[in-house]
Amino acid sequence: MQIRQIKEGEYDFFLDMLYESIYMTETKPPREALLESEGLKKYHEEWGRPGDEVLVAEKEGELVGAVWYRQFTEEHPGYGFVSPDIPEIGMAVKASERGKGVGRKLLEEVIAFAMSQGYEALSLSVDPFNHHAYKLYKSVGFYKVGTSGTSVTMQASLVEADRKIRGITRTKDLSHSKSKGHRESRISKVAVGAICLLSGVILMAGSWIASAIYATAMTVWDGRYGLFFSAMLETSVAPLILSAGLMLSGLVLILNERELWHSNKGEM
Repeated sequence: MQIRQIKEGEYDFFLDMLYESIYMTETKPPREALLESEGLKKYHEEWGRPGDEVLVAEKEGELVGAVWYRQFTEEHPGYGFVSPDIPEIGMAVKASERGKGVGRKLLEEVIAFAMSQGYEALSLSVDPFNHHAYKLYKSVGFYKVGTSGTSVTMQASLVEADRKIRGITRTKDLSHSKSKGHRESRISKVAVGAICLLSGVILMAGSWIASAIYATAMTVWDGRYGLFFSAMLETSVAPLILSAGLMLSGLVLILNERELWHSNKGEM
């Protein structure tokens, strides 16, 4: 997935995402009617003025989400307005791509992009009942600074947000590294178990062959056990005990890590 600035000719996608970003629990009006309403047309009219920015998420040649920001004034504020020098962001992801990390990636990228443009903070407006979005914003450092109607106004220091994002990334990397190391350790145990099991089988087979060869040369044996088992008792007791121990140890090691097989099935 690639996060990039919007290209000429993709403006209509931005309007689609602006429409998607408007959280409504009741029936949602059509795009044109909603976006041209008095409270929302200020988010897109005369788009392209200084400070207007849109980043889009592109996945396998398809646009799947967008994040944008615009600066407002005290005379004409947005719902998430805090200060004229703090852009207000909005974000949306296609319904089919939600829950796949697209929104978080867009949020992380717009924070980095805004920092590169010299901004110190970003603000936003979010419906408190949009729990997933509210939780996502908080996770990267946005905090409540007020309310506007039924929505919560949030703000984030970009330095603090960037530090938090880097901390989350390091934690994920460390967790992945530990998980990978634990998995490799378990695979090693299975490999040792397989070697023990195979060694035990080979040793047992060799003991039987040795006993069979020895039996051909025997002239006297214990009638209670028969020729083969008498030969085995004389030549292979210790190897058989060792082979049984190896096979048992191998089985225990392999069965203790049987969850690996289930996890492998789940990944296919």
